[in-house]
Amino acid sequence: MQEPSLTLGEESIVIVPDILYGNDFLRRTKILIVDHELPNVQFLERVLRRVRIVNVKSTTDSRTALSLFREFQPDLVLIDWLMADVNGRRVVEQMRTMIPAGGFIPIVVLAADVTSETRQLALASGAHELIAKPIDASEVVLQIANMVQVRLAHLRLNEQKQALEETVRERTFDLKQALAAVRASEELLAKTQRLSAVGTMASGIAHDFNNALMLIMGSGEILLGDAERHRLTRDNAIPLLQDILTAARDASNLVGQLRRFSRSGDTGEVHQPINLSWLIEQAVSFTRPKWDTQAFGAGSQIRMVVDFQDVPVILGDGGRLRDAITNLIFNAVDAMPQGGTLTLRTRVEGEFVLLEVSDTGVGMTEEVRRNCFEPFFTTKGQEGTGLGLAMVYGIVQHHSGSIEVASKPGKGTTFTLRLPARPPAEYAKNKQ
Repeated sequence: MQEPSLTLGEESIVIVPDILYGNDFLRRTKILIVDHELPNVQFLERVLRRVRIVNVKSTTDSRTALSLFREFQPDLVLIDWLMADVNGRRVVEQMRTMIPAGGFIPIVVLAADVTSETRQLALASGAHELIAKPIDASEVVLQIANMVQVRLAHLRLNEQKQALEETVRERTFDLKQALAAVRASEELLAKTQRLSAVGTMASGIAHDFNNALMLIMGSGEILLGDAERHRLTRDNAIPLLQDILTAARDASNLVGQLRRFSRSGDTGEVHQPINLSWLIEQAVSFTRPKWDTQAFGAGSQIRMVVDFQDVPVILGDGGRLRDAITNLIFNAVDAMPQGGTLTLRTRVEGEFVLLEVSDTGVGMTEEVRRNCFEPFFTTKGQEGTGLGLAMVYGIVQHHSGSIEVASKPGKGTTFTLRLPARPPAEYAKNKQ
């Protein structure tokens, strides 16, 4: 059989694109040739060798084309369209099914009859390009160079895609670990906050108990002193004993609130109509051991002034409001170590009842004034808990009121409690 006619003779110079030189990938390109005519196969092999492409497999038995394609895994296929034993179109279609999803292996069809119909059929079957017979050596090389460049770009794109996917997997793993760490930190923070809340509650309870015990012990010491000096009478004993019993009941109520809270999270408080003036008088009487007896024993004198206007009743928890007033009195006494005047004044402002607790003590800086209601904030060092004013703030908020503080260093301090004055019927309606 004679060698097929060529546009270029065997000794002619093949036009080689510059990109072939110095390109290892093109020289290492694996090419599969399938043609039932041996001269065509040999001619293509010689052309490829001229451009230093030697990694070539070929066959004239089209029945082995698919198995060779599977084993060799070429980068490009040159296949005859019309073969004696197997239809080239069918082979191309089967090769396309063997290419992995997302893969790209160029298939170039060699056809003597390159009509529009043939081109359409070849492209429809999965071919990427057609080369007409008789074969032009330069055309073959140029087509191979172009197709291999596309193949190389596709491989690089796949590598970048795989690298990106690996990076995404690594980042996803890192994010999952970070998320797990954040969740663990959140759980730890929640536990810490719960423990802090328990600690705050325990400190608050201790603070209230300390106030109640101070009143009990102070009144008891007065009674004991009067008894020792034989000045104890019915008239001076009964008020002090009543103060002791009231302080003890407040401590007992505190225990009851704690027990109810531990069981259900609800203190079970019931707000009742309260005469604020009477409540203030009780607080003044309860705190007398601190602002009168103890202050006098420390070498200072505190003058207590009470200025009540005619104010309507308010609704609330009498014990807790008395605790708030008691804390404000204690705080005022501590602010006047050299003595001074402590004034409690009530008045009406619109729909609110106002209680002012003023002292002529050391006053506060602006920074202290801004932070005085913060839990554990104190200027008393080891002697203070930093909970008194924080508890006052919480009690006032619980009664739908507000509290303000005005103070200047050396000019004293005034706390103003603003509590809503609602008729009992309106309060009952709001609670439903």
